[in-house]
Amino acid sequence: MLTYEEMAQIEPQLQFMYEHAQRVTDDGTSEFFCGNAVWFQQFKPWMHAHVGWDRKQDDALATAEAYEVAYQTLYDLIPPCRGEHICAW
Repeated sequence: MLTYEEMAQIEPQLQFMYEHAQRVTDDGTSEFFCGNAVWFQQFKPWMHAHVGWDRKQDDALATAEAYEVAYQTLYDLIPPCRGEHICAW
């Protein structure tokens, strides 16, 4: 199984998304923060085009395993949900 770093060498956009995920912050100034909303609005749509079964190129990134590695790596960088809110995601 490829590491995220190895996958980013195949698909440079993965490095861009990693850096983008690192910049997501919860500054604590609002009543709540929904990390799931950030994930589903900003990251998941992008993921389908660049890694996993929907990837246009037939290579090592066009697998469920690659999608899972990318998903977990990026999702874990996003701050968790905080505060009392109903998470629709």
